[in-house]
Amino acid sequence: MTAIRHDGSRCGCIDNQCTIKDVVAFEWDDANRAHLARHRIKVAEAEEVFRNDPVIQGHDTVDAEDRWAALGAMLSLRVLVLIFTIRNDRIRVVTGWDADKRTQKTYFTQ
Repeated sequence: MTAIRHDGSRCGCIDNQCTIKDVVAFEWDDANRAHLARHRIKVAEAEEVFRNDPVIQGHDTVDAEDRWAALGAMLSLRVLVLIFTIRNDRIRVVTGWDADKRTQKTYFTQ
């Protein structure tokens, strides 16, 4: 599992690291549900990607908030890229999209 770095005071992780599986809850509201729906992604599909041990591809800071890119597959083998943050020990998916063919190939050959 790839670790993500953040302020350890938020979760008390040793060495200021957590894995995605350490965060078991999600934060959903009308805004992020609707945004994912525009990309034809259901809430259950996004959550499934996180349960299936996604690869963390990158980090950025947007409006003073840490955001990560997760690449992962569902049991149906649909591969999604999900941009997320962690708020109050919950994963909040900000946006997402289907991985392009090249990214899918890279994901399955790693």
